[in-house]
Amino acid sequence: MTFAAKKNPKSFAIPKTLEKNRDPSVVCRQQLELGIVLDSSASIQLPDFNKSINFLQDYLKLFDIGQDSVRVAIIPYARGVISKNAFYLTTYNTKEDVIRAIGRITHAQGDHTDTGEGIKFMRLYQLNNALVRPGSPRLAWY
Repeated sequence: MTFAAKKNPKSFAIPKTLEKNRDPSVVCRQQLELGIVLDSSASIQLPDFNKSINFLQDYLKLFDIGQDSVRVAIIPYARGVISKNAFYLTTYNTKEDVIRAIGRITHAQGDHTDTGEGIKFMRLYQLNNALVRPGSPRLAWY
């Protein structure tokens, strides 16, 4: 979390477009390749990890998730990446499936917090040029 987010966390919790959007049930209807790098290490206590999962599920409800709109990939990490809980841009095609899959991610714990490995995995295997749709913006969230 950045210093600015600590000072005003609400400004980072809801996209700015929500303020102008007349239909708050869906914020993003355009194509977007969204990659999420999720800390599942022991540095995040289980109650806080569960809050992260709930936040992701609630936040992604604001997006139109589908093959022709927002696609989501996620990679949890602790001591390295936790690929058994990962999914890719093409794994799920509905919002419901993405939200359900996020709910199945477990708290791996482990004795390391390998953020760099999570980011590297996202860049190389989940948001690389061969996997994203041409012209679609990419957003990596960690």
